[in-house]
Amino acid sequence: MSSRDDPIKAILVMTIDKWDHDGTPEAVRNNFRKALDCHTPAMGGTLYASDSEQYIGHDTCKSRQCTRCGSRGTLD
Repeated sequence: MSSRDDPIKAILVMTIDKWDHDGTPEAVRNNFRKALDCHTPAMGGTLYASDSEQYIGHDTCKSRQCTRCGSRGTLD
């Protein structure tokens, strides 16, 4: 999922200069960064392979601020 597919990620990217500075608490910045990296190679992943094909499953961030991981936690 790219930032084009997720409006919250797009907003975080467009406003990075507003929240990524020393005046914002470090925990908030870390969670926003993790949400931006969710399901990307930056988070790492697992390689699944067979004789004919392979797939890399990228890891999730598990952040409450992430639109993907946070909503799953809310439902649980």
